[in-house]
Amino acid sequence: MLNIAVLDDDESFVDELRENLKAFFGSKGMEFNFIRFTDGAAFLSKYKPIYDIVFMDICMPYMSGLETARRLREIDDDVMLIFISRMAGYSINGYDVSAFDFIVKPMDYASFALKMERTIPVLKRKSGYKFMIGGGDSLKVLDSKDIYYVEVFTHDIVFHTADGSFHSRNSLKNINSILEKYDFVHAHRCYLVNLRHVKAITSDSVVCGNETIKIGRTYKKSLLAAIANYYNQ
Repeated sequence: MLNIAVLDDDESFVDELRENLKAFFGSKGMEFNFIRFTDGAAFLSKYKPIYDIVFMDICMPYMSGLETARRLREIDDDVMLIFISRMAGYSINGYDVSAFDFIVKPMDYASFALKMERTIPVLKRKSGYKFMIGGGDSLKVLDSKDIYYVEVFTHDIVFHTADGSFHSRNSLKNINSILEKYDFVHAHRCYLVNLRHVKAITSDSVVCGNETIKIGRTYKKSLLAAIANYYNQ
C-alpha cells in the first residue's frame, strides 16, 4: 500500500490527479492512500516520514512549494518529490531539493503514465525486502533498508544493523540474488554493502553505517561505479 500526499489548492486538478493515479496504479495491481493538503505549513506542521510520493504545487498560498520542499528535505531526504506547475520553466528549481520529476498543468494522461512508470522500480527498491530470522519461539523480521551490510561465514549469513547483528543459515549467493534488486553490491567476496548506508570510501575500506569494512581489490571499481549510479538516479 503506497502513501501519497498532494499539496495543491486547485481542487479540480487534485481530483484529476487522483483519478489518473487510480488508473495507473490500478493497472499495476497496486493500492494507495491519497491525502491532500492545501498549503505547505499545514503539511509540515505534523509531518511524519510515512509518504512514498509527495506531489507539490510550486505556487501555493502562505508558503511556496519551493520553500516547503526545502524544509521537507531537512526532515526527510528520502521521500519521492514530484513538482507541479503551469510553467515548465520552474522545473530547473527541482534540482536544489532532489525532485524526482515535474508535471506541467494541464496534465496529459499519456505523459503522466510515462512519468509514473519511472517511479515503479524506485518505489520497489525503497519498499525493501523482509527477512524472517530465527524460528520457534524467537522470530525477528528484518527489513533490508535497515541492513548496513551482509557478511558470510561458510554457510552462515550475518546481517549487520544499527540494532545489532543477526545470524541466518544461508549462502551469500542466494542472499545476493535477493538483495541486488535493493541496492546491495559486493565490496568483498565476503561482504555485500547497502549503498544507502555507505558514508565514505578510502583506498582499502568502506564506511557503512557505523562500521568500517575492507574492500576487496577486485571490487573497488564496481563499488565506486555503483555508488555514483545510486546518487545520480
